[in-house]
Amino acid sequence: DKCPKCKYLSGGAEVTKNAVVFTIIILVMLNFFNTAYSQENITVYLNGKQIKFDVPPVLDKGRTLVPFRQLSEALGVEVAWEKNTGTVYGYRPDVKIALKINSQVAYVNGKATELDMPAVIKQGRTFVPLRFFSETFGATVLWDGVTKTVTISTGLTPKHIMGFYYSSSFKDYSKNYSRLTSIANKWYTIDDHGNLVDNDYSRYIFVPQGYEEVLRIAKQNGIRVYALLFENDPDKLHRVLIDKNNRYRLIKQICEMVEAFQYDGVNIDFERIREKDGEYFSRFIKELAHSLPKNKVLSVSLPAKTEKADWHKAYDYEVLGHYADLVAIMAYDKNPGRPGPQAPINWVEDVIDYTKARIPGNKILLGIGYYGYEWKNNRRKSTVSLSRDGLVYGIKLLDDIIEKYDVTVSWDDTAQTPYIKYTDEYGQKAEIWYENASSLWAKFQLVKQKNLQGIALWRLGYADSDFWRLVEENFQVQKQGM
Repeated sequence: DKCPKCKYLSGGAEVTKNAVVFTIIILVMLNFFNTAYSQENITVYLNGKQIKFDVPPVLDKGRTLVPFRQLSEALGVEVAWEKNTGTVYGYRPDVKIALKINSQVAYVNGKATELDMPAVIKQGRTFVPLRFFSETFGATVLWDGVTKTVTISTGLTPKHIMGFYYSSSFKDYSKNYSRLTSIANKWYTIDDHGNLVDNDYSRYIFVPQGYEEVLRIAKQNGIRVYALLFENDPDKLHRVLIDKNNRYRLIKQICEMVEAFQYDGVNIDFERIREKDGEYFSRFIKELAHSLPKNKVLSVSLPAKTEKADWHKAYDYEVLGHYADLVAIMAYDKNPGRPGPQAPINWVEDVIDYTKARIPGNKILLGIGYYGYEWKNNRRKSTVSLSRDGLVYGIKLLDDIIEKYDVTVSWDDTAQTPYIKYTDEYGQKAEIWYENASSLWAKFQLVKQKNLQGIALWRLGYADSDFWRLVEENFQVQKQGM
């Protein structure tokens, strides 16, 4: 304190110290901004060809962000920018995405989707999350963390294509087995005592003559065969499910049947189970899962649910999905009691979202009902098929109706479903809502976008050439061993 020089030096030291602290703060801030969007020489390939970005991709919190316009152009997606709201749009005929800058919510075909990484502005460019954007438009995305490489593929996605085999299915099956991963043969049911039977001729549920040819074709062409056990009588199901001894006896019979025919597994299709019996159905599936040989597949067919409407409270998706290897969700027959679309696209998406919240996507098969219903004076009268191959008593052919009454097919934009309306020769007002290749297109895109395991067709015999063409255009069919 007495030495002016020392005092001066002391003050200088303090200034120097402050300068060092300030420098450190600046370096930390620079480091933050550099690492927040870490440029790690990420390479992106689309169908084997590298995408050359003029501004490099960045890695933020483990998510790859890339320039919006260049990725869109590479994927064949049209783009638009709304300056007032700070929103970018990407769209193709089947998909439209809206992403607002810095928002954790995106909109896919008008429906809100939560993002773990929003779109951002960087270096004057809009960056979007690569995986979300690409997969929404049907691409497959793979990340190699070692080489910092992203591989995008827009080729056909491998999917499990199951066909339900029922009455009059052989012709369709014999022509299109190469397009199938598996078949579920509706040849079995239960009697009044809860025993497995294969001779319920009143409901066309029986092992058909010539069944050996069905199994031979499957074995030679890598098609898995699941024995389908069907029942929709609530009283029968109550008696067999509520009693432990009855459940064990039926399970024993199922296992013996699977071994006797060398099936690859079993599909359980128990419909109209009462709510109070739901707990026992869950027990049955758990017990069956533990009893089947380890190399056999347990699949379950379940009625559709949404977050808004659960008319099937007996079916605990979380428990059933835990013990089943595959779950076929019957996303059709929404409301067959009244005229209207039976698988409107928004409802189907709600069904998928409800299911995926409880069951992993790699277990889910989206059930496709490829047929229609005819209503007259608002009462359901007949099932309508697009194919002659599956016609049985009581089923009408759509083309015959269109020709007979000279009607024009209409299209419901909201439901993404075709329909016709006409007056028959008796003066009755009639209408038919049905599925065709155009209505299935959007559903197949959902299967890819939602990363589901595949589809389950109800049923072989209803499918026409347009259906199988659509399958080939959208999916690579899985076979045994894949």
